[in-house]
Amino acid sequence: MRSTNLSLTTTIRRTILHASGKVERIAGANRYETSTAVANKFFDNAVKNIVFAYALDHPDGLSGGPVAMKLNGPLILTDEANIGFAKEYAANLDLTRVVILGGPSLISDKAIENIMK
Repeated sequence: MRSTNLSLTTTIRRTILHASGKVERIAGANRYETSTAVANKFFDNAVKNIVFAYALDHPDGLSGGPVAMKLNGPLILTDEANIGFAKEYAANLDLTRVVILGGPSLISDKAIENIMK
């Protein structure tokens, strides 16, 4: 099984290299850190919009990508128990718009307040 995964990764890498000439992997220790690593790579501190999506289920994050792109802001994954990376990322931003994907039972108003402090 492992060799299949490596083969797939090698195939994808070759395809990307052929199409663009460059492959760069952006990662963190978990999905929360990875989302802020992506945000740090592609957005500067002048960003005015941010999208928070519930991290523990795929639909919010997947649908949030186009929303974040339209708003020219990052998509940050978070949930009730894991606000640290989101809080650290948002700390130095002067945001004018915050979009939250996922109902208040998934990302509570209190969690968003704590992120934005």
